[in-house]
Amino acid sequence: MTGRSIAPPWPQVEELPADGDPEVLTAVAAALAALRKAKSEAKVGMRAEVASVTLASPEAMHALIALGEPDLRAAGRVTGQLRYAVADEVSARDADLIPVERPSS
Repeated sequence: MTGRSIAPPWPQVEELPADGDPEVLTAVAAALAALRKAKSEAKVGMRAEVASVTLASPEAMHALIALGEPDLRAAGRVTGQLRYAVADEVSARDADLIPVERPSS
């Protein structure tokens, strides 16, 4: 065992409670994918913290993402300001990333 913690899997739509909204899961998953893409393009690990970021998405998604924001913050390691902007597609803009230092061997 390497000591790495593995995040629990996100629920599938059919696993949501009866009052759960699958659109929230879809919107938050798209936002998380955008955060991960920003980290990948910046060549930092997925454990890097996000000190601030602007999530661009269609305006109708903003409220859905906001409903799942605590989970998005936890999964994406967003520790600072999260702003919203209107765009045709979901993306993470102006991300201020704090890389996690790797322990020296």
